[in-house]
Amino acid sequence: MKYKQLIVLFFSVFTLLTSCSKKIDAEYVKSALWQWDEGFKIGEGDFVQFDTSNFYTLSHDTIYKEGIPRCIIIDADHKLYTMKVKSLDGKTGYYADTEEFTK
Repeated sequence: MKYKQLIVLFFSVFTLLTSCSKKIDAEYVKSALWQWDEGFKIGEGDFVQFDTSNFYTLSHDTIYKEGIPRCIIIDADHKLYTMKVKSLDGKTGYYADTEEFTK
């Protein structure tokens, strides 16, 4: 089994076993432009956007970067314009919906 496939398999099992019971609003998460605030970063830059490039993708509560699982969404709050994520190794990261800054 290739290294990338092994990581995806591990993360899939990890996600299944540790997924929280709170339902994430995937449409809200996909529609927003997220700016890193503090903690764990999903990518190298400060922004995460789910656009047609498929650089970042979302499946259930898992965010993938270029097809590799990066983190699980713990919470996404439309009223507070926030998203909390947790990495594979348990680091927490916080993102803000840039819509918050335009109102």
